[in-house]
This record gives sequence, C-alpha cells and structure tokens, in this order.
Amino acid sequence: MRAINSSIKGSPMSIILSVMRNWKNFSGRSGRGEYWWFTLWFTLVAGALTACDFYLFGDAAGYGGYSFALGLDAVATVHPVNLTNLFGIVTLIPITALSVRRLHDVNRSGFWLLIVFTFFGLFVVAYWAVKPGDSESNAYGVSPALTP
Repeated sequence: MRAINSSIKGSPMSIILSVMRNWKNFSGRSGRGEYWWFTLWFTLVAGALTACDFYLFGDAAGYGGYSFALGLDAVATVHPVNLTNLFGIVTLIPITALSVRRLHDVNRSGFWLLIVFTFFGLFVVAYWAVKPGDSESNAYGVSPALTP
C-alpha cells in the first residue's frame, strides 16, 4: 500500500473527508492539524448523537431517564443499537488509522497506540498528538509540513 503523507491544507471539511477516504491507510504521516480537526469533528458529532439518543430512546439507550419521544416506560426494557454506537463503529478504523499516522509523525510505531488501555497511556498518547512532528523525514516518510 502506498504511504500517504497527509499534509492537507484546506477547509476542515476537506480534512475530514480525506481522513474518511484514507480509512485503511496505516502508513505515512499525519500532521497535527489533520489529527485535531478530525478529533474536534468526531467529538462534536458524537456529542450531538448522544443528545439525539437520549431524546429518542431515553433509558433504553442506557442514559437513564424517561423516553421523551415515545412516552413509554416500557421502552426502558428495550436496548436498541443507538446512533452514537453506530457512529463509533463506522469511525473506529479511520480514527485508529489517523492516530497511527499521527504517531508516525512523531517517529513512534503505531503499536504505541495500545498504551491507551493503561492508566497513564492516554496522557502519553495525547502528549504525542500535541507535540510537533519531526521536521525532517523519518522512518515513516516525509514530514507533512514539507509536502506541498
């Protein structure tokens, strides 16, 4: 598979679409801008879908409370596949691929992403995501900042 050095310059929407198009690309490098625009979009959409789930399904979606839309207490016993979970499933591989490419930009192997499952691992990966990438070429390709 061809390595893509993601130095996307343009609108946030073009960045988001590029990440989704490169959903299976775990090689190359991604800059901070690409990573954080996608992370912001993901967070906003997940938050909006969570609010929709709460409104539509109430307790049945696992959020507690009364089902406002349906007005039935009996709905609480049904556990539908909610919108937030579907969104998470659809974006799981693209956001993982983007995170691996972001780690490549700071000259780390994608396997370092596994430390997010430890207590301090999330903080370490967040630090690497905030840290500027290598300004020179590294083992994972040319710097996204140098790509025209």
